[in-house]
Amino acid sequence: MSDFRAIGAVSNSIRDLLEAEMVNKPINVTVAAPDVDITIVDTTRRINLFLYKVDENGSLKNMDVPGRGHPAAFGRPPLALDLHYLLTAYGLSDEEQIGSQELLADAMRVLHDFPIILSPHLDVALKNEIEHVKLYLEPLSLEELSKIWSAVTKPMRLSVSYMVTVVQIENLVPRKFARPVGEPPVGVRAGSCRWRRS
Repeated sequence: MSDFRAIGAVSNSIRDLLEAEMVNKPINVTVAAPDVDITIVDTTRRINLFLYKVDENGSLKNMDVPGRGHPAAFGRPPLALDLHYLLTAYGLSDEEQIGSQELLADAMRVLHDFPIILSPHLDVALKNEIEHVKLYLEPLSLEELSKIWSAVTKPMRLSVSYMVTVVQIENLVPRKFARPVGEPPVGVRAGSCRWRRS
């Protein structure tokens, strides 16, 4: 299981995967909001990863990891998260759309070919994950995409959304244990019950 570095480690893993496996090189893969101006020295062609939403995974919510910890412990399952990324292509110029389209298609092909991120692309902070880090193309409507771009106050660019599931962050709060059965209170015989009238 991972610690607080898990979310950043997923972004880093996707970046490493794209940089290693894309055919359309040289390519820069950045992890930033779409409204951040990034100066690229070597080339202006790049793919940007923007983490725009983090959800709690409904399937693993309140589920403990099997075989982990004391069987009598309860109340402290790991935090299971789904991450939503916007993948955007930037070509040689804003006017030339063909280059951006080819760049985006190449990146999508990589994420399709590698739907589960494994070594050597998996960040070291995710090595102890119980669940695999899986990538899914997440269809967004034009309206949903427009809302994201409106929020960052930039003109809309060719983009697609991916969901990454599941990332588990270990709970550091000590677990609770049920109190063991002990001796009955003073004055009460075992197996008996005293009632008091109010």
